[in-house]
Amino acid sequence: MTDPTTPRRTNGLRMLAVAIVAVAAAGGALYVARSRAHRDWPAMTPPLAIDPPAVAASGAAWPAFEQAIAALPAQRERLGAALEGDDPAADRARLAPYTEALRRFDLALASGETPVVAPVEADRHGQRPYLSLLELARARSLAARLDVTNGHRAESLAVGVKIASLGARLGQQATDWLGVAAAGAIEAQGHRAMARALEGEPIPPDALAAASAAIDATLSLPSPLHRANAGECATSERHLSAFRGKSSAELLATTDLQRPNEQRAGWSLLPASWILDIDATIAAVRHECRRIDAALRRPRGDRTVGAPRRYTNESRLTVGQWLDNRVGRVLLDLLGPSVIGFVERDDGVYASRYTARAALAIATFRSQNQRLPSSLEEARVSASPQPLGRGRAVTFDAAARALTVTFSADRPHANRFLTRWNFSM
Repeated sequence: MTDPTTPRRTNGLRMLAVAIVAVAAAGGALYVARSRAHRDWPAMTPPLAIDPPAVAASGAAWPAFEQAIAALPAQRERLGAALEGDDPAADRARLAPYTEALRRFDLALASGETPVVAPVEADRHGQRPYLSLLELARARSLAARLDVTNGHRAESLAVGVKIASLGARLGQQATDWLGVAAAGAIEAQGHRAMARALEGEPIPPDALAAASAAIDATLSLPSPLHRANAGECATSERHLSAFRGKSSAELLATTDLQRPNEQRAGWSLLPASWILDIDATIAAVRHECRRIDAALRRPRGDRTVGAPRRYTNESRLTVGQWLDNRVGRVLLDLLGPSVIGFVERDDGVYASRYTARAALAIATFRSQNQRLPSSLEEARVSASPQPLGRGRAVTFDAAARALTVTFSADRPHANRFLTRWNFSM
C-alpha cells in the first residue's frame, strides 16, 4: 500500500528544491550585479599634494586683521546693495558703526603683508574669517567711494589697490572653495574702489605708477583653484576616515546626513549593521580629485571640468549599487564637488585684474596727454599675460569714454564682477 503522505513529502521536497534554485539564482544575479558595480571601481592612488603658495604669508600679520574683525559691529546691515547705489548721505549712516573696524583694517592693510588666516570654523559673529574679511573689504570700498566724493581720489585709488592686492594674495593661501571665492570677492571690491577713483579728474602720475606696479604683480599670479581642490580633497578624506568602522545606522544618526538629499532614501535599503568600506570610498574620492586637478591645471579658457560622477545615478542603477553598498556611494555623491562655477569666477577675477591694469594705462595716458586715448593700443595696453577665459574680451570705446568687459551669454557668473570703467575729461 502506498503511504498517503508520500505525495505531500515529494511536493515539499520539490518546493524546497525550487526555493533553493530561486535563492541560488537570486544570489547569482546579485553576484553579477555586484561584480558589474565594482568592475570599473577606481584603484587606490596616492593623495593629491597641496602645492606651496605662490605668495609667502606671515602668521604675525593675522592678529592685526583679527582685531579689525573683532571690531565689526554686532548689529549691521548688509552692504552689498549699497555698493550698487550712489547715496553718500545714506552711505555715511551705514558706515558709522564701522568706524573702529575700518581704522583697524587700514592699519592691517598698511603692513602690506599677507596674513595666514586662522583655520577656525567661525568667528564671534558666527562667520568664517574669510567672510568677515569680505565684509571689511565691502565697508572699506564704500568708504573709499565717499573719499572720492570729498576729492581724495589718489588716496581712494591707493586703498582700492591695497584691497585688491590683499584679495589676490589671500586667494593664493586658500585651501578650500569658500576661501578662494571670498578672496576673489575681496579683490573685486578693491577694483570697484579703483574704478570710482579713476573716473573723474586726473590722478598724479606717481600714484598711478605705484598702482600699476601693484596690479601687474597680481596678473602674474597662478590660478588658486588647484590648491583649493587639493585642500578640499584632504578635508573629505578626514571626514571619511572619521566614519571608519561605523555602521549605516550610525551614519544615519550623524548630523551631516540629516539634510534632505535625493539619494538619502537609498540608505533605508541597507542592513542596519552594514559597515562601509572606507578605503574603497577614499579611492573613489582620490580618483575624482585627480580628474578635477588635471582639468584645473590647463590654461585659462581651456579648463573644461565635466560634472562629477554620480555613483548613485538612477539612470544606471544596479542592484549592487544599493545592496552591495560597502563603499559610501551616497557619501561620494554628497562630497563630490561641482567646480564649474569656481572656474567661471576665477576667470572673472583674472579678467577684472587685466581690466584694472588697462584702466590704469588709460588714466596714465590721460594724465600725460590731457586727453583720452583713441584705443587701447594708443594707451599702450599690452596683451594679457594669460587668456581672459572663454568668451571674454576687454574693449575701450573712446566716444563713450568707457572700458568694458564683454562675455558670452553662457557665462552665468561673469556679471559678478565690474564690467564697465568710466572716464571723464
